[in-house]
Amino acid sequence: VDYQITDALGVSLGLSYTEDEKVVVADVDIDDPFGTLPLAAIDPALVALQFFTPFTNYPNANESGVFESDDVTHSLRFTYDLDESTSLYVSHSTGFKATSVNMSVDARVLRSAKPEEATNIEFGLKKTLDNGFVNIALFEQEIDGFQSNLFTGTGFALINAGLQVHTGAEIDAAFALSENLTVTASATYIDP
Repeated sequence: VDYQITDALGVSLGLSYTEDEKVVVADVDIDDPFGTLPLAAIDPALVALQFFTPFTNYPNANESGVFESDDVTHSLRFTYDLDESTSLYVSHSTGFKATSVNMSVDARVLRSAKPEEATNIEFGLKKTLDNGFVNIALFEQEIDGFQSNLFTGTGFALINAGLQVHTGAEIDAAFALSENLTVTASATYIDP
């Protein structure tokens, strides 16, 4: 929804509902007699010597193989026109990434990662010139429950790596120096 509050001030609002379902079916048979030895019963540390332990298929007694996630996300933006060629804006938005599943044969412990949620705040200025434009933005993005693959030595474990915060600034500009020559410049600084 876009709404012009005054001649200079406008607002945009967007809402999104996401419903995600993953149905995972796996029937993996690893032919590794050493990997099937019950070394954990002798000493749990010995399991590290087994490169490919038996794969736990989906569905099984503890896991249905069905992963469901849903979330409502939004985008809210206010824009204020200082004059015909200059505007300021501020925006707040959220994002969502559904549950992910690790189907690696080395997924011994962590086989799925919970959803991740992102929040982004941005302040900016847009200026149009007779021969070009300049856009400047300051931003901060937080990702809670970031989904990552952790290398375990013989494979990868899918994990939620906690909170990540990225702050930064960016500038984007273009200037037509003549009918045949345009100069552009873009730069981004990110502090993750």
